Amino acid sequence: MNKVIGFASGLRLVVESIRNTKSLSIGVFVGVGSLYESRETNGISHFIEHMLFKGTEKRTAFEIVNELESIGVNVNAYTSKNTTAFYTVGLSDYAENCAEMLSDMYFNSKFDESTLAKEKTVVLEEIKMSEDDYEDKCLENLVKAHFGKGKSIAYPILGSADNVLSFDKIAIKEFMAKFYVPKNTVISIAGDISAERAAELVDKYFERQMKNAEFSKRKFGINKPQNKYLETSKSDCQQSHVAISFPAYGLKNKKSTVNAILCNLLAGGMSSRLFQKIRDELGLVYTIYASPVSYVDDGYWYIYFATDPKQVPLALEEIRKSLDEIKKKGFTGEELKRTLIQSKTALILSMESAMSVMRVNARSMLLLNKKYNVNRQLKELEAITNDDVNETIHNSIRYDKASVSYVGRKPSFNAYDIFMGKE
Repeated sequence: MNKVIGFASGLRLVVESIRNTKSLSIGVFVGVGSLYESRETNGISHFIEHMLFKGTEKRTAFEIVNELESIGVNVNAYTSKNTTAFYTVGLSDYAENCAEMLSDMYFNSKFDESTLAKEKTVVLEEIKMSEDDYEDKCLENLVKAHFGKGKSIAYPILGSADNVLSFDKIAIKEFMAKFYVPKNTVISIAGDISAERAAELVDKYFERQMKNAEFSKRKFGINKPQNKYLETSKSDCQQSHVAISFPAYGLKNKKSTVNAILCNLLAGGMSSRLFQKIRDELGLVYTIYASPVSYVDDGYWYIYFATDPKQVPLALEEIRKSLDEIKKKGFTGEELKRTLIQSKTALILSMESAMSVMRVNARSMLLLNKKYNVNRQLKELEAITNDDVNETIHNSIRYDKASVSYVGRKPSFNAYDIFMGKE
């Protein structure tokens, strides 16, 4: 069971001691990502994540990674729509080394101009790489189609090349002063450590350096689905990439768990309805899956597939037929039973990883301000009934709220119209 420790500055620590392991994962989570950026600053959260590894007042970029890798510790980071995180995974013997290093990166990164210029080149290459990843491009476009291009929720995490080139030390410092504050930061530690020892390390390396700052989290509420189509032509694309979105519950809503179950029932595994129908029975695609995307108040779920351009119209028609049948008849008790067992198994296995525990605990505390309870999550899964799934089907599979994204060679058809039954 995890324990939450609050500090005077507003900083929060979530610690979970895991028996029978020698591993330890420590993460620093800041509640900021592209969702909290403006048009002008879009991409700065991700850029800061990169720069935190590029040297501090007492360490070079090489020394940061070399010190940790020399003791077998893996250090990494990520930026999402609403979170920036950097973390370590290693043996518990080196807990203090990891805490000190993460603290140095959080408080003392230099952001000198020569390093900024080099890292801008790296991030520009990352943006180009994402443009060449057509699945990623399709899903990024889907967010714009679903929520609207002008909404911050649809801003790309990497930002634009022009924005990245404009970032300087002053802009970075101003942005960090606003968001890298105690009340918007959670330290999560999981593995072979006691709560007392974890609190000592966080107090020594973080709390004592924290500066009190007022912070009020921006609230976004629920966005109206735009019911749009976004098509991007790529002449060198060998396959067509298509994604379809529907509205879903946000994390604050307990029914968000049912969204995940619905996705698993549809296309979460090889025994799922769409995988069996669209791939195995009809042979129309190689890849097809469904996945939920949940923010605090809002969310959506989507179906994605990739196939030869000539197969797209029939694949869309068959997916629509399957969804119509599901809306009419629902899923069988056997399908639901199988999916719930799969979901419970995945959840239990994930809790055997110190890094997974560290991340899920941090996410719950940072985004929902509550402790994550795996037993409660398991009970919620076990309590899901066919009636719950049917209610979600009724509320969620709404064609008047669906959006479609297409990336591939210029088609002779309109994927949106085909899915909507207009062609």
